[in-house]
Amino acid sequence: AAGPLAGFGLAALVVLLAYALGGTFVGARLGIVPWVVLDLPAWLNEFQFVFNTALFVNLVWGLMNLMPVYPLDGGQIARALWLRADPVLGVTRSLWMSFLVALVMATAGIATFGSPYLLFLFGMLAVQSYQAARSPFRHAF
Repeated sequence: AAGPLAGFGLAALVVLLAYALGGTFVGARLGIVPWVVLDLPAWLNEFQFVFNTALFVNLVWGLMNLMPVYPLDGGQIARALWLRADPVLGVTRSLWMSFLVALVMATAGIATFGSPYLLFLFGMLAVQSYQAARSPFRHAF
């Protein structure tokens, strides 16, 4: 979880810098999901895109990486928790959970955000998790 935490820290620094320079939060929409963007003073208009992109990338990618989908960080954390709870079936259960969450994310990615990227990414991860869960060698994953 160190990668997402570092990204969240960088997003916090972006917000603090924006506030120090006189910026504020403004409501926006990301597909049908409410989102916030930083509104900088007029003398920083050239940097508006950079600040908002840095905020978006560090928050959204960090949250996506924490999804319990293998091999993302959240999937690795989920696998460790499943193995602790059930050493025999933990890997199999974590892979089935990974499959279901990835399937939901792929569907939400195209339905909510209209993003073929999210559909492809989580669709591919769902297929991989399904194949790994059905494999007799699933403990190697």
